[in-house]
Amino acid sequence: MDTEATNDPVAAALLNLAAVVRMMYADGEVAPAEAELFAELLDAADLSDDVVATAREWSTSPPGEETVAELTSKVDGEARGEALALAWVTAHADGQVRAEEIVEHDRLAALLGMAEEAQGTRDRVEARFFGAALTVLGGLSAMARLDGGPAAEDWYEDAVGGMGLPSALAERARRWIDEPRPLHEVLSEASTLAPDFQEALLGNLYAAASAEGPPDGPRMALFDRFKGACGVADARVAQLIAE
Repeated sequence: MDTEATNDPVAAALLNLAAVVRMMYADGEVAPAEAELFAELLDAADLSDDVVATAREWSTSPPGEETVAELTSKVDGEARGEALALAWVTAHADGQVRAEEIVEHDRLAALLGMAEEAQGTRDRVEARFFGAALTVLGGLSAMARLDGGPAAEDWYEDAVGGMGLPSALAERARRWIDEPRPLHEVLSEASTLAPDFQEALLGNLYAAASAEGPPDGPRMALFDRFKGACGVADARVAQLIAE
């Protein structure tokens, strides 16, 4: 395959849609979140009415390997990588990755000429897709280490389990009790979170800090560092604490 192929924007948009819709049907059941992702991509694509009509047909009859191969031949490596990444985002859209979806992702990677990059793509997508959850856990692990003891480890384990992370990422987060992340890195990540995730982080942190009574000085000092990094208004922080 010519890795220096000139990128055809229409083919690139269609390749993304093809990869997403094939993943939608990989496990034999289309989840609402998967269908919504396909619809959003289709609406955002700058395609003619005829091309849109063809793509809409895929929502009930996914394109075959020949179609994927033809589209692949018209795009560059960056576009192929985007399609492979979107396929893995789709696999996670319903909150559970099944064995059939891993098989389909490997098949798509081969069709895209990226067989050796399938696992790396999955790792990168998951790091981005679950990045906010990992930042929240980074803050909670800091609070758990400050508390110390089995009780703190138990509530932190519950927090990890409640995030719905892939097993590899969940295991990484669990290690942060014994192998702490640098606090400055977590604070830096917190500063870039979307506002709703910042509020979730602060709400969870305060709940952890006050689990056994009013937070003491060290706990509030840690909370205040995250509050400063997030930049949430004091009035809103007071609401989060009250909730």
